[in-house]
Amino acid sequence: MPTKVIDFLLHAFAKINEKGHIDLIIVGKGTSEGELKSLTKELHIEAQLSFVGTRNHDEIPLWLNACDVFCLPSNLEGFPTVVV
Repeated sequence: MPTKVIDFLLHAFAKINEKGHIDLIIVGKGTSEGELKSLTKELHIEAQLSFVGTRNHDEIPLWLNACDVFCLPSNLEGFPTVVV
């Protein structure tokens, strides 16, 4: 079972995006990226979604501060420090 469940996030985003235009940025890289990009096409959300890849640790606060909403979909993490 994967730790991060980005596919759940993409499905939820597709539903939310039906109500109005919003953008989703995914920071990080993983082995499922190809599958997730295919899923964005199936869900017709590729124009509102950006995969920006791995970022330097020092850059992460900038990405977090730019968010209106932050989501960390996970199967295993109870309360990770990034949420704080």
